[in-house]
Amino acid sequence: MTLLPLTIFNEIDVGLSTTLTMIGVGTAFTVLVSLMAFISIVQKCLEPLMKRKVHSQEIREDKALAAAIGLSLVLNQGTTEHGND
Repeated sequence: MTLLPLTIFNEIDVGLSTTLTMIGVGTAFTVLVSLMAFISIVQKCLEPLMKRKVHSQEIREDKALAAAIGLSLVLNQGTTEHGND
């Protein structure tokens, strides 16, 4: 069994390979940090809108609950006046 000669490393510039690897790792890290910052900024900007939407939805649910209670009282009052209850 013969080993391959190490002449392949003579043809490849190791310095260039290291530089390209560092550029790739740096680019990936920069993109990751940029996405994290973008998500954080979008979250901060949309948070007040989401809170406002939840608050208005709670008001709508309160109105619907009040209407359901009022309707059930009116219907129940009509049956108790006739003595059906």
